Amino acid sequence: MLDRRQILVGVAALMGGALLPASVKALHGSGSAGAFRKATLSEPQMKAITIMADIIIPETDTPGASGAGVPAFIRTAMANWLLKEEAQAFVDGLDGFLEAHPDFPRQDITAQTNLIAGIDSSLHDLPEKYRFYRQLKELVLIGYYTSEVGAAEELAYDPVPGGYTIIPVTSETKAWST
Repeated sequence: MLDRRQILVGVAALMGGALLPASVKALHGSGSAGAFRKATLSEPQMKAITIMADIIIPETDTPGASGAGVPAFIRTAMANWLLKEEAQAFVDGLDGFLEAHPDFPRQDITAQTNLIAGIDSSLHDLPEKYRFYRQLKELVLIGYYTSEVGAAEELAYDPVPGGYTIIPVTSETKAWST
């Protein structure tokens, strides 16, 4: 029987290794994953995460990140799966962002979107104070596309791809290994 960690490792492999390397180690059960359990994300931190997640994947004809439960997924990942150092770096970066932009949660959606779009446009060359954003974006994408909403409503889901094809078997036919 597969457990959640094995499934996420498989999803990460299918996504081309989108998880941070330390996250993969945490999902495999090595390192100090789960050491962040005693600390929780504060309400202002969760509000900022929710706003950013909904900017990354907004609601359209399908639910957005919040509708798919992505903020709760991120809270769970922080508490149970990420390495302590990785989780702490994320929280420190988020706190730095909130210190630099204390009015972010109260801004209108246009101002919030413009700020996040500016950060997102420099994703490959982020200043130190925004490094947490890359990890946030990865967690949002993983949380969304492994949720029921992302997997079944946003993406096309085919539990058994391909049609049924009868393959005649004779004594000379080799068995299939795939």
